[in-house]
Amino acid sequence: MVNYTTRAEAQITASEMAEYMAGSELKKNSVLVAARHRPTVRVRSYGKARKFLAAELIGNSQDPARIHERARRFRESTSDDDFERQEDRMNADMLERYATVYPRIQIPGASFVAPPQKNWVWDISGLKISIAPHFVILDTNRAGEEISGAGVFEYSKGKPYNPETARWFSTLLCLYAENVPLRGEPAYRLSGCLDVQTGQFHPAPERRTRLLQLMEAAALAIAQRWSAIPRPRPAGSN
Repeated sequence: MVNYTTRAEAQITASEMAEYMAGSELKKNSVLVAARHRPTVRVRSYGKARKFLAAELIGNSQDPARIHERARRFRESTSDDDFERQEDRMNADMLERYATVYPRIQIPGASFVAPPQKNWVWDISGLKISIAPHFVILDTNRAGEEISGAGVFEYSKGKPYNPETARWFSTLLCLYAENVPLRGEPAYRLSGCLDVQTGQFHPAPERRTRLLQLMEAAALAIAQRWSAIPRPRPAGSN
């Protein structure tokens, strides 16, 4: 039986908020249940692959052969921990896919740096939305002035990242760029989601005012129902 830690305070990640805004009513409910009631067991993630790819971008040293080599090390993990071995193989999948689509990847910008602040929270209408980019993109505008944006890697094995979800997520990444001191002025085209499955970069929309208004209204609705969000149903229950 899985145990859960229930959050008293209404809080959600930017990725979850994007999925909520783009999702059906059923999806919205599942996102909120998962956001409020966190399993106490370990959950596998692509964190290792994302960290490696961010370091490659920031170091301007992307080499498909080296990425494949790191993937091989993950896949051949000799950890005594079954959970860790499975997670390593999952991260190997992401790295191998990135190396495969690398020739098609076109991220705007001239260079990349690490985010100066790991996490920024948009506290809106009683809901805290945590925004944590994996890298910062730098470029110059036509006047030669430095501009910047925030980016993330997104990956779902065998499935392209939902463009509608990316639209919401990239809008939140723009907020990070506008509120955390970066080098140069924030530019919407430099904030976005890189889909590792396809190699496509989804930049933030130029017009975001209406999207932010809709998220503010959604945040209020989430905050108001937070305490009533039920725990996940046990597997096999009706």
